[in-house]
Amino acid sequence: MLPFPPPDIYTVLTTMVSVLAGAIWPALGLVPNPATGQVDRNFDQARLGIDLCDFIVRRLDGHVPRNTYEALQRTVADLKLNYVEQQSRAQRESQERAQASESPSAGDDPD
Repeated sequence: MLPFPPPDIYTVLTTMVSVLAGAIWPALGLVPNPATGQVDRNFDQARLGIDLCDFIVRRLDGHVPRNTYEALQRTVADLKLNYVEQQSRAQRESQERAQASESPSAGDDPD
């Protein structure tokens, strides 16, 4: 017999949301990737992780204490907000790089 009972599925799912969130922050480029130490963005992975967290949290409604559920909801809301902000930022940076490469350099004489 185990010294303590295994956790119920709701506890496991709550933990999964925390683990997924920890993997999403680096994918958003907000913290360095722990494996490389580099700040990289991977919006496809971030979106998948956020969608999974959102699904899990919605399924936990009524099965975990209210304060736990609300904390999980805030986590998902923070991830969604940061996803939108970081994706917009990446698009702006890409547009700025494209504009900079199209305009003549300061030392170039167009005549």
